Amino acid sequence: MNFNDSILNYAKASYPLLIINTHEEKRVVKDLMSILSRREDFGTFYKWECITGLVPLNKNNLQTEKKFEDAGDLFEHLLKSSITGKEKRNAYVLCDFHLELESKMKAKEYIRYIKNLANYLRRDGSTMIFVQPYLTIPTELEKEVQVVEYTLPDEKAIKAKLEDNLTSTNNARKAKSKEVIKLSSDFIENVVEASKGM
Repeated sequence: MNFNDSILNYAKASYPLLIINTHEEKRVVKDLMSILSRREDFGTFYKWECITGLVPLNKNNLQTEKKFEDAGDLFEHLLKSSITGKEKRNAYVLCDFHLELESKMKAKEYIRYIKNLANYLRRDGSTMIFVQPYLTIPTELEKEVQVVEYTLPDEKAIKAKLEDNLTSTNNARKAKSKEVIKLSSDFIENVVEASKGM
């Protein structure tokens, strides 16, 4: 099963906690928002990080009254709003949260918050997704969390994207009566090879 199908299926099945192990934070957040917004009756797509706090990414007019840069404040807020049951089918993407769990002072508190939240998230069809560059799961959360593989695009996907961009560019150039761009197959192969792992 590919990444898109996995995420959509886990969300539909009300898996409350997912971990995505990747260095591609910006790309995975964009992909997640695209995938989850296709879900029927999807709510709000939130992103959290310790600098900007909790930010809704798919609703421009929605603002949280507080930023919740502190993870403890964030979990307190999520628990309170979950208890009311008003928020349904949301996605909460937490970036670099593994660093918070490595803090000996707060780790046990955060683990308890996450375990308590998991039941409400499951009930409401919401999902909390941890995006982190290396895999670390506290023992207490191993049964609660599902790990999802996020792979880099293969040659076929890179080539398709390049050809799609070239077609779009040439359509725009044709509309302006400009000469179309033609790329040799050797050039395309070199671009695809150079794009691997980016």
